[in-house]
Amino acid sequence: MNENYQAYLKEDLEKYEDKWIVIVNKKIVASGDNLKELVDKVKKERGEKIVPFVAKVPKKTLMILSKV
Repeated sequence: MNENYQAYLKEDLEKYEDKWIVIVNKKIVASGDNLKELVDKVKKERGEKIVPFVAKVPKKTLMILSKV
């Protein structure tokens, strides 16, 4: 399993809710609303050949089920 994916699963993502995040070397290095801008920024800073782990952090939702 990818180390960056494992880091994603262990990370406290509450402050990134409904944002894109980019993980490199098991650390979140960028976050925001525009995926293309984030990936371009990370590749510019860290090199074009880097393959970052990218994910959209879902919103927390509350679902109430009831029997009618």
